[in-house]
Amino acid sequence: MSNVANPSKSENSKDTNLASTISESANQAGTYLADKASEAGKFVQDKAGEASKYMSENAKSLASSAMDSANDAACYASKRAEDARCAVGSSFKSVGDSIRSAAPEGSGMHDAADSFATGLENAGKYLEEQDFSHMAEDVTNMIRRNPIPAICIAAGLGFLLARACTPSSRS
Repeated sequence: MSNVANPSKSENSKDTNLASTISESANQAGTYLADKASEAGKFVQDKAGEASKYMSENAKSLASSAMDSANDAACYASKRAEDARCAVGSSFKSVGDSIRSAAPEGSGMHDAADSFATGLENAGKYLEEQDFSHMAEDVTNMIRRNPIPAICIAAGLGFLLARACTPSSRS
């Protein structure tokens, strides 16, 4: 009869039990959601790490491939330059032989042609036998021994190049 005599006490205890149950359910739901959010965060972190590793490996692979291609291109260009150097040297020697054989014998013209042909043949032989680094070293040494003529030649070549690159104005 106590419940009948005090109906508000019974409702308060039901409300308290209901509130306690709701609070406990909310705590459980919060804990469950927090666990699931933590799992999702770890999953995303793992996937981001895998993606980062994959991108890093691909970037390294691409960089390595680019370096290999650049090396191949440099080797090819170097080989072509060496071939061209040898071909020019051979052509100089051939032109020297042609000049020598075309000059009439017994004349002053023959001596001049022979001297010019010998110079061309020597230049051709030099081009065939020396590599570019040795040629650059020889040019550097020649400039050190003869700085004034080297400056004059460079200025003359610069003038001619500027003249050739500048459009002429015809009025």
